Amino acid sequence: MINKRLHIEFKMSNAKILILAVAMLFVCDLSIYAQQYAYIPAANVTRSNSDEINQARADLQSLLYHREKYDLEFQMKEIKRIKNLGLKDDVVINLVKTLEELIEKERVFLPEENTKADNFVFIKNFNKEFSLVIDNIARAEDYDEANEIISEALDYFSSDKVTVLVDFASAGEDPVYERPQTIYEFLEYCKFVKQTNFTVSNLKLEENNKIDRLILRKIYD
Repeated sequence: MINKRLHIEFKMSNAKILILAVAMLFVCDLSIYAQQYAYIPAANVTRSNSDEINQARADLQSLLYHREKYDLEFQMKEIKRIKNLGLKDDVVINLVKTLEELIEKERVFLPEENTKADNFVFIKNFNKEFSLVIDNIARAEDYDEANEIISEALDYFSSDKVTVLVDFASAGEDPVYERPQTIYEFLEYCKFVKQTNFTVSNLKLEENNKIDRLILRKIYD
């Protein structure tokens, strides 16, 4: 009877040891599993990504809300740089899309692009005419006379909303373009500011020989 009781107690003791061993193995497995996913601190990755996103947002918002401070070429370079970061952020994506749409509406052909040989003579002749036009606008005795000259000058263009881009770089420097404006706005500028030191750098003609895009360069004394 005693031997039977000892045998039962021995079996129960072995069972407890087995259960305890299994429990310890399970805890060890959980510990190893947790260590595998805690090896790279998630907080550090998130913080780094967040800083990059916040900086991209700030840069894009600066471009959007202060576009008059940045020339068109700089804006396009900044957008390309931020897009290359590959940030998966809705705000960044929407800001990029908005800026690209605005730039597309204002975009003009740069002087080194799409200059055709058959435009050369027209550009040369038009430059003389245009110089006289803006000089007459600036020298007009009153605004009524200036407005009449502006109205006649607009006949050269497909509409009064034709885009004008002005390069303010000094000779030998890379182009520095200000924010695009319409031909009407530019001629109004000449009327009020009395500046005439601009030369035609390039233009885009429509089939009816109306000017659809105009690029000017500021002349420095």
